[in-house]
Amino acid sequence: MYSCVSGVTACTGYPIECASDNDCAGSDVCCFYHSGIKCEPEGTASCASALVCDPSDPASDDECNTGQTCSVAYLFDGGSLPYYGCN
Repeated sequence: MYSCVSGVTACTGYPIECASDNDCAGSDVCCFYHSGIKCEPEGTASCASALVCDPSDPASDDECNTGQTCSVAYLFDGGSLPYYGCN
């Protein structure tokens, strides 16, 4: 199905580099883009409303900004991705 890879150049199709901040180095965060899911430096403007979280992880709300929950299903090519966004 889906799996993490070492970098977006390591796969074809829709690259998924991370499923949560835990998959990113240092203080980087996991971000959803239409071109793929990848790690970005914390505070990256394009990621501010596109944080990625794993809904199967009980601590997933910790990936979200204060007051948000892991509750937005991300879609790609008409199907749901296994990871969610914060709202």
